[in-house]
Amino acid sequence: MRYRVSELATTAGVTVDTVRFYQGQGLLPSPEREGRIVWYNDGHAARLDRIRRLSTAGFTLRQIGELIERDPDPLLAALADHEAGTTTVTLADLATDTEVPAEVLTLGVEGGLLRAERVHGTLRFDETQVEMVRTVARLLASGVDAEGLIRLATRHADATEEVVAEAVELYRAAVLDDPGADRTTVASEIEQLVPAVTELVAAHFSQTLVQRAAAVLAAVDEPAAGVVAREALR
Repeated sequence: MRYRVSELATTAGVTVDTVRFYQGQGLLPSPEREGRIVWYNDGHAARLDRIRRLSTAGFTLRQIGELIERDPDPLLAALADHEAGTTTVTLADLATDTEVPAEVLTLGVEGGLLRAERVHGTLRFDETQVEMVRTVARLLASGVDAEGLIRLATRHADATEEVVAEAVELYRAAVLDDPGADRTTVASEIEQLVPAVTELVAAHFSQTLVQRAAAVLAAVDEPAAGVVAREALR
């Protein structure tokens, strides 16, 4: 399929200026010219989508250029495999689909709990964020207080940022600063470690949650046993 520049921008969810900027940076191939008219194709649309997703994931223009134009550093390629998903829905559609109020979603974005991309002034969310909101919807439906949940999620997000920053620093000091490190081997380790660590953290959180919830139930259903449980948790 062929596109004029405005059509390509609409298809990709970016502005015409953004298309031209990426082209000027060498990230987007030149279009086909027919007289005074230039035509873009599906390859350009796919490239723009890839650039947008990498940019949303936090990669710099230099890193994006390396990832899409040539064989990238293995470490960079390994990290890119965990990039954000394709943008799918607007805030209004997400609120309608999940029945989570738009104002709650907005608070989530402002607090850094939800990651959204602004396209033509409109917030859009990828599949990962959509699933997170569906989980929030289930919690709210069970009777959990919305404001309390946001406060808790914010604390969790802040703590996660701190732990991740410290973990990356430890990894940098041990591996990335080692001139003798085999970057291909490190990339392979990243591919295995990211899902493994994610699963480990989730499992630990789930186990702790179950234990704490069981203690609360014990305190409600068996007051004497609840006192013992509370003392054990101190």
